[in-house]
Amino acid sequence: MLTVSAWCFLVAHKVSGAPKRSLSRKRWCGVGVVGALAPLLLFKTLPEVGSYIAEVRGADSLFDRWWQPIGIAMLGLQAVSYIVDVYRDDSSVKPFNVVLVVCGFFPKAFAGPLVRTASFSDQLERPFHGEYEIEKIAVRVLSGCFKKYVLVETLLAFDGIALGSGDRLGAWDTFWHLLAGFVAFVVDVSAYTDIALAAGLLCGVKLPENFNAPFSGWTPSEVWRRWHMSVAGFFRDYVAAPLRGRSNNPWRQAAAVIVSILLLDLWHIASPGILLWGLLIAVPMAVEQEMGRRRALKTGRHKRQERTGVARWSRAVLILLYLSSIGQLVHGTGVRVAWQSVKTLANPMFATQIASWWVVGCILCGWMIGAGLFGWLHDLILAMFKRLPVIAVALLCAVGVSVARVFAVGGIPSFLYSRLG
Repeated sequence: MLTVSAWCFLVAHKVSGAPKRSLSRKRWCGVGVVGALAPLLLFKTLPEVGSYIAEVRGADSLFDRWWQPIGIAMLGLQAVSYIVDVYRDDSSVKPFNVVLVVCGFFPKAFAGPLVRTASFSDQLERPFHGEYEIEKIAVRVLSGCFKKYVLVETLLAFDGIALGSGDRLGAWDTFWHLLAGFVAFVVDVSAYTDIALAAGLLCGVKLPENFNAPFSGWTPSEVWRRWHMSVAGFFRDYVAAPLRGRSNNPWRQAAAVIVSILLLDLWHIASPGILLWGLLIAVPMAVEQEMGRRRALKTGRHKRQERTGVARWSRAVLILLYLSSIGQLVHGTGVRVAWQSVKTLANPMFATQIASWWVVGCILCGWMIGAGLFGWLHDLILAMFKRLPVIAVALLCAVGVSVARVFAVGGIPSFLYSRLG
C-alpha cells in the first residue's frame, strides 16, 4: 500500500506538471497506470493463471504459497482511478498522506466500494468532531451480518454439498442449486458493502452506495449497473469510454462493452470459466446497446421505456434465471462442472433431497433483498433505533451480530447438513 501510494503521488506530480494534451502527459499517465496495476498482476493474476495451468497439466502449482495481500484488487483499481482523475483534471494533486488514505482506506479496501478522489478527499479535509449516526451504523452492521452469516453461509454450504453430489443431483435440487450460487454471489457483495459503509461512518466518511436492487433489473444492462456499482462504473468510465471514444461505429461500441466486461472478469478471477461467463453477459448487453442506438435513430428515444408491474418483474425473473444458469462459472468451478450442473436439470425430479425448507427460504430471502423488497424493513428498524437511547441501540446491535454469527456456525445450517457430512 505504501509503495503503490508513493508511486501514485510521484506520477500525479509528473502528470500535473506536464502541459495539457501533450505527449509527455499521456506517457506519464500510461506509465502510472501500468505501475499501479503491476502489483495486481504479480500478486493476483499471475498466481491464478499459474494455478490453472498447473491444474490442467495435473501438476503442483508453483504459486500455492505465493503471498497475496488483502485487498490488492481494489488497491490497483483505486490507484488507477487517482492517476486518471489527475490526468483528466477531475482532481488536483493531493498530499501523500491523503493519497495514502484514498488508496488504502481499509473499510473499502477489501471489497469496495471504489471512491472518486475529489469527493473522498474533500471529506478527509473537512473537520470532524465525532458526530456519529449510531442508528445508521447499527442498521448497516446488522444488515451485513445477517446477509453474510445467515444467508450467504447457508447458501455456500448448500452449494458445496450440491456440487459434491455430481450428476446424481435431482432436478428440484439442481434448480435451487443454480439459484443459490448466483444469489449468494450477489448478496455477498451487498453484505460487504453494508459493513464498509458502517465502518466508514465510524470514521466520519460517507462511502458511496454500491448496491441498488440488481434483481429488479429488467435487462442485463440494468442488472449490471445496479450490482457492485462502483466497480462497474470504473470499467465503464476508465475502460469502455476510452475504447469507445467519440466514434459512432456500432462494432467499436459493442467491442468496448465486451472488452470492458472481460477485463473486469479477469480482474475478478483469471480463468476460462469466468471469461465465458463474461461473454455470455457482455454479448446480450452489446446487442441491447445496438438496439437502443437503432431505436434512437428511429424514434429519437435511446433508452427503452421502463417496465412496470407484472411486465417488469416477469422480465426481471427471466433475467435472474438466465444469469443463474451460467452462475456456476463465476465460482471458478470450471466449464465442465458448470455444464454438469445444468445437465442435471434433466434428472428425475426428486432423485436427491438436499434443498430443505431452510435453503429455499434463504434463497427467496436473498432474492427479495437483491430486488429491493425489504427497503421498508430497513426504514422501520432505522426509525425504531432513532427513538432508543444510544446504549440500547448498541446492545441490540451486539446481540444481533452475536446471534447471526452463532446461527451460521452452530445453528440451523449446521443442524440440517450434519447428516450429509
